[in-house]
Amino acid sequence: MIDVLFFCDADAYVGFGHAARCLHLARLLKTRKASLQIAFQGHFSNGALHRMMTAAPDIRILSPTDIDATTVGVIDRMTDPADPDVWDPVLTDQVRARCSRLICIASGITVPRLPEGAICIGYQPGGPPANPPSVLWGFEYAPVAGTHVTGRKIERERGTALVAFGGSRDDVALRLTGAAFSRLPGIRRVEVLKSPVFAGDLPRLACRPDQEVVWHENVESVVPLLSRASVVVTSYGNLAYEALVVGAAVCLLGQKPFQVRLAQRLEGLGVAVAAGLVSETDEMALADRIALTLEHAEVLKKRAVEILDGRGLDRIADVILNHVARS
Repeated sequence: MIDVLFFCDADAYVGFGHAARCLHLARLLKTRKASLQIAFQGHFSNGALHRMMTAAPDIRILSPTDIDATTVGVIDRMTDPADPDVWDPVLTDQVRARCSRLICIASGITVPRLPEGAICIGYQPGGPPANPPSVLWGFEYAPVAGTHVTGRKIERERGTALVAFGGSRDDVALRLTGAAFSRLPGIRRVEVLKSPVFAGDLPRLACRPDQEVVWHENVESVVPLLSRASVVVTSYGNLAYEALVVGAAVCLLGQKPFQVRLAQRLEGLGVAVAAGLVSETDEMALADRIALTLEHAEVLKKRAVEILDGRGLDRIADVILNHVARS
């Protein structure tokens, strides 16, 4: 009998964010109750599988055809990688049929059609009002854990930038960002985080000869990278929230239209700078947005701390564990 089964995907189409979020939840659940039997099921690229097994070797990975009985099923996946509000009702019914309780983590701003007794948890700005116990919604459920909040004073390395675009089938965003950095004399070191699901060879970034470029992959934690960067350029996703929680100045360059819309909402709240869609901008415009992010770094940080406490995943883990205990 599986206590908690996470349904998620991780590949170049949807990125690694959903799997990373579920891995965080799995570790938090194990911390609270070590005897829990936890498993994952979904479509995972080889790189994603390697990262998942390395990060959590005691967690089972089920094949797509396995139908083990489960106490709590947690769906955290995107049916359509281009639209987080599309939901698969067939999957929802299948999961509910084999799980005593069902929890759905929404990636968009709408609540999917759910069976009676199921719970939807969401955090995106612009979503529905909370309606407990069936709909739990707000920044208090944003995808960050208390482990991201170190409680220590962070000494950032001036002139250091971090680039992290997650899963992608091309390197357009990376190349554009490298070219933008070449126009910013204050940036001397560019660190690039390669996603476990990045498809393709590592590109050569068009940075200046005096700019150092350092690649990172399979890091145990992104917190050190986020903590030393003076600016973080990323798409809208889990890492953006992790960066906000540690007080990084965040510039959001969307790779998909929905990421642009959500980034603009965060900009409207005064916590980040939106740089538009990668296919609709150029290196000069992106450089201007990165410069604006650096200019307003302290103001952005102050506002982010006001609305994000960094305990969203801890709260979701508590919800899951309560439902395990009630079954």
